[in-house]
Amino acid sequence: MSTTKTRLIRSVLCPLFALLSLGCLSATKSAVKHFDGNDIIQTSGTLTGTASWYGGSFHGRMTANGETYNMYELTAAHKTLPFGSLLRITNLSNQRKLFVRVNDRGPYIPGRILDLSYGAARELGMVESGIKRVKIEILSLSARASRKKEMGS
Repeated sequence: MSTTKTRLIRSVLCPLFALLSLGCLSATKSAVKHFDGNDIIQTSGTLTGTASWYGGSFHGRMTANGETYNMYELTAAHKTLPFGSLLRITNLSNQRKLFVRVNDRGPYIPGRILDLSYGAARELGMVESGIKRVKIEILSLSARASRKKEMGS
């Protein structure tokens, strides 16, 4: 399995399935977005702004949620979103997209709304520039998936 697929599974899909099984994400009334062909994810909000990335000196240190920071995983830091929040990030200059999981707090530089891990920044093509305008879609369970969970199916 490629390292990109392994990172995706470890940093996004595993926590997603854990959250789905625990029912920790809430449903909202926004339009359903498709994820792997199933109506399990929908957008509960969208933000647009400047994102940066962090890596080297933080690699191996503790994040705000208590896990060890791995700069190669697909994670992000946000000031207020709950830990474990899943986000779909779009680099507005090249339209590359990926999913990240919030596991830290930041950024602490005025005018920035998100700090991405080095791995996420690399996938989005923003390592050299350091900052880019991004669209952040905050994801949650769809009402359909929530009903299935409540019904035990």
